[in-house]
Amino acid sequence: AVVGLEVVETTRRRESSLLFPFWALVRILFSSAMLWVFCRLLISRQEGNREINYTACLRIVSAASIGRWFCVIPVLGSFVGVLAVVVLMVTGVHQYFQVSYRRAGFIVLLPTLAIIAMIGITLLFMGFVLALQMPELLSVLS
Repeated sequence: AVVGLEVVETTRRRESSLLFPFWALVRILFSSAMLWVFCRLLISRQEGNREINYTACLRIVSAASIGRWFCVIPVLGSFVGVLAVVVLMVTGVHQYFQVSYRRAGFIVLLPTLAIIAMIGITLLFMGFVLALQMPELLSVLS
């Protein structure tokens, strides 16, 4: 039985390592699209000298992805890697679109904050629906 689990685990690792380049590409393309949308929404044409296009956002996200190399460091590497990616993206938006660091940080972090807010609202809604469907659960909890 242990040998069977080991084979399954080895197969999963191999599949994930084979799919990693594909998922990395999808992540970069999706992040670039999100950055492009929020740049279009939050940067006026008079503010920056450069045109806001998808290619520029793709270059910024691709260059910032180099920060993911910190993930090879044990324990704190993932945290440092995410922080490095955010800092590099903020710097890229600031340099390319010539906006303030504050606005660049807002543009980069807003998609993440929006996703967290949507998850929170969804969980809150699900809690209300569950409470309406199962009133006896509320009496047990109180």
